[in-house]
Parts: sequence; C-alpha cells; structure tokens
Amino acid sequence: MKKIITKLLVFLIYFIPHTILGQDMTAGFNFLKLGIGARACALGESFVSIADDGSAIYWNPAGLGNISRTEFLAMHSEWLLDTRLEYLSSVIPVKLGTIGGSGTLFLSGNIEGRDEYGQITQPYTNFDFAGTFAYGKNIATYLLIGAGSKLIYKRVGRYSGYGIGMDMGCLLRTPLGLNWGLVIQNLGPGIKIINEKTMLPLTLRLGVSYSKIFLHFKIMPTFDLQIDGEIKKNIGLEVTIQEVLALRIGYRTGLGQQCYTAGIGVNHIINKVALEIDYTYINLSSLHNGHRLSLKFRI
Repeated sequence: MKKIITKLLVFLIYFIPHTILGQDMTAGFNFLKLGIGARACALGESFVSIADDGSAIYWNPAGLGNISRTEFLAMHSEWLLDTRLEYLSSVIPVKLGTIGGSGTLFLSGNIEGRDEYGQITQPYTNFDFAGTFAYGKNIATYLLIGAGSKLIYKRVGRYSGYGIGMDMGCLLRTPLGLNWGLVIQNLGPGIKIINEKTMLPLTLRLGVSYSKIFLHFKIMPTFDLQIDGEIKKNIGLEVTIQEVLALRIGYRTGLGQQCYTAGIGVNHIINKVALEIDYTYINLSSLHNGHRLSLKFRI
C-alpha cells in the first residue's frame, strides 16, 4: 500500500503540473474555481492542508477522513454583477471512513437577450450546478487520502449540457502541528453544449499550514500553491481565542486579479451541538467587493 501511495504522489507532483501548465487558459466553468466556505476564503483560499469541515469535499476530500462527527454546512455568497454562489454539504462518519455529499449552485442575474439581428429579446438567466459525492479515510498514523466524483450541469439560455469530473487528494498531519496537503481537481472530459466542447479547469493545489497554541490563543499561518494554467500563491492567518472567536486575514491571486480577504468566526455549543458562524469580506480591487456567510452544525 505504501509503495502504491508513493508512486501516486510522485505522479501527481512531477507529471500533473506540466499537463496543467500547458492547458488552454480559456477552459470554462470558472465557478468550479470559486472558493467554498467563509472560513477558507478568509484565509486567502489557502485551505488544502486544513480541510477539516464540510468544505473539505471541495478543498481536499482526504480531510474528510479526520472528521468524526456528523456535520452540515451551508454557504451564501454575493459575487460579481448580481451573481450568487450557494453551497450546501453534509458529512457523515461511517465504519470505513467518512462520506460526504454537496451541491454547488452558481446563479447569474438577468442577462439581456438578443436575436441574430442584434434586436433585444426576452432576458434570460444562466446557472451552473455541481453535485459531488466524496470519501476520505485515514490509512496510516498521520496520512489521509480521499476522492470525490461530481456531476456538473450548465445552462445557457435555452441550451444546456452536463458532464462528470473527479478530485483526488492526500493529507499529512504531523503531531508537531505542521500539515501538508495535495489535491488535483476537475479531472474530466469536459462538457459539450450545442456543438462546442468546454474543458473543465484542471487544477493542482499544494498547501502547508502550521498551528501553535500560546496561552489562550491558537495561531495558524497557511500557504497554498495553485497551478491551473499559471502559478498562483495564496496565504492566510487565523488567530483563535479560547476556541470561541476566530479572526482571519488572507491574500490571494487568481481569476485575473489579486485581492485581500478578512473574516471572523464565532463558535458556540448548544446541547452538545457545535454551532459555527463565519463571515468573510473579499476586496476585489476596483471591480467589486464580495461577501461570504457560512453556517455550520456538528452533532
């Protein structure tokens, strides 16, 4: 088993990046590259080596193997030009690991329709959806692996298409608080709408994080390297006070821009149910400001 895992890691690290860097930068379905979870986004989307909640289905399915309680996560995000990103997930520990399911919905505002002569017609709405089933397992003392399969649907006006994709990841958690994560996302043949085929945004993410407790404070810096046709760097810092209040800042690149992020999280336990509310503000330079709000239950 260890030899198989070693060969897989070598393949992911040395061969996959060359394929991704050489891919067409016009690959579509950019909603699959929008970060999930207010906490992860507040950390500049550097979450691959953490992946310890329901958003692990997106960031790194290997992280599911470290979740020991049933969890529900919901996220709402206001994005550019009246677009919205919605996410809902459920994670359930089972005898042989942890399974999870999620749905991601990206909605546009009303778009002005025009016919072949350029005349204005009825407005229409585009939307994208991805439903994902994922599994993660702890296979060694500090090593976790996971994978997820997704069904993707896209509708543009009265035209639509669907396809499949896959994510694979691994996570190394050390007793010294240093964690490493690796995931490859959106493996798949692409989706054909009308007569045009659009490829999925194949992405490789490598991440590292370190957590340390000082008195009543837990401090955790994070860093991710993202490769998806170009190389991007994301960093973040989380400071948790007495496991109740979390303050976060981050910086990321991607989607043609650089931006700063900041967020806050509050944890509270009610009748053995852990409740967490997270908010993130995203400064999208001169374009727009984004907001993400997440609600999480663990029972």
